[in-house]
Amino acid sequence: MSHAAAHGRGPVARALAELAPGEVPSAVAAVRRFLADPRRDPCRTSSAAGDAARHHIVLGLLGDPRQDRSRLDVLVAATEDADFLALAEDYVLLGSDRARTAAERLAAIARAGAMPGASVAWRQLLALGPAFHPLLRPVLNGIVDAGTPLHDLVGSPAARASGFEDDAAALALRSLPLGPAFAIRRRHHREDDVVTRILACGEHYRQPTLLALTATAQNTALSDCARWHAVHRLAEVDADAFERTAAALLAAGVADPTAGPLPPELGEAEADAIRERVARAWHRIREQLRTRYPDFVIRFGPGASAAEIAALESELGFALPVDFAASLALHRAVEYDGLVLGLCPHHDIGELAERRTDGMDWEEGSQQVPEIRGDYGWRPGWVPLHVADSDWDVLDLDPAPAGRYGQVIRISHDSWPGVQAPSWLAMLERVADDMESGRYTIEDDGRTLWRND
Repeated sequence: MSHAAAHGRGPVARALAELAPGEVPSAVAAVRRFLADPRRDPCRTSSAAGDAARHHIVLGLLGDPRQDRSRLDVLVAATEDADFLALAEDYVLLGSDRARTAAERLAAIARAGAMPGASVAWRQLLALGPAFHPLLRPVLNGIVDAGTPLHDLVGSPAARASGFEDDAAALALRSLPLGPAFAIRRRHHREDDVVTRILACGEHYRQPTLLALTATAQNTALSDCARWHAVHRLAEVDADAFERTAAALLAAGVADPTAGPLPPELGEAEADAIRERVARAWHRIREQLRTRYPDFVIRFGPGASAAEIAALESELGFALPVDFAASLALHRAVEYDGLVLGLCPHHDIGELAERRTDGMDWEEGSQQVPEIRGDYGWRPGWVPLHVADSDWDVLDLDPAPAGRYGQVIRISHDSWPGVQAPSWLAMLERVADDMESGRYTIEDDGRTLWRND
């Protein structure tokens, strides 16, 4: 321990003086040798002034009676800002007067705004505790006033430890318009999500958050994308405010660039044609299973009623694509025990709405897949059809702008999401075509229909 103290570790020096006073003389002697001949110090840096100040701080913490306290303060005051930041945490251990001196210099460094020193300075000032909050508040407010957002402090262990939670939340609210791409857009992990962290500070922050998000959405200096991200976050705070603000932006001609495609508007003749193609594709698949793959068993449930399909749409809050609704009218469930490559089974219609929460713990991003949204974690419009080994086959009713409403996608914990088929009908017709052309073979003792691509 005396060796560590000799090498300029302030907390160790103070602990040594308090708990092992017998070790102090040897530690003091070592420090004085380093002062006399800096070349003997294995921890010396490129700053001789910084090293000398560090050694004098350690002597003070060790209680060396020969320590010249005024000399110590002169050395510390003469250090460059970078050296002082390395010494400040030890310097404040010398007592309240030194803590006040250190706090004032940390505040000055932070106000100067040179990064990363400013960030280090105000974080050290925060760590000094509530007694120095009056110094800290104007410093941080000045940083935000100058256009630098301070998002990461809210909800942080440092803010909690210092009793600075309310101030941190207020700073984060003021910072929202300064960095909306980061601060307002929902993050995959709660601990990274600024709006979530602000709301977690207490119910009394709901109204200020609503006002800040509304102001951001109305800020014409921001991009349309940033403004709409603020609108979407309003939905978590106040549904009425979300509706009002969204309507106002649309009325002003500000389209939502994050909006995905809606269900296509089909005439009755077009819808009937799709229903016929779905019925024909299933007939072809069943015929191939009967004649070419009789040992592979797929269990088809009876057709769902129109009332059941309407009830599912009501529970989901999304309209079903015509092809998937037509498939449910033929088979309310499609199940098998093994694997048919390219053919997605699905739960009974009565379970589909309940299964929406199956993948709620999925938080990976999908920015590499332009057809699939990845900016909000698991989407309300993702309907899990089937899950195997933490992979979900999903009917996507909330696609990204490059995707298609009703596309079949796969969400995985182990890889990026991907589009399995542009539609339920496209999937069925491809499987039927491949079965008829003999591209499937039975493997794994009859449990797998493998497609030879």
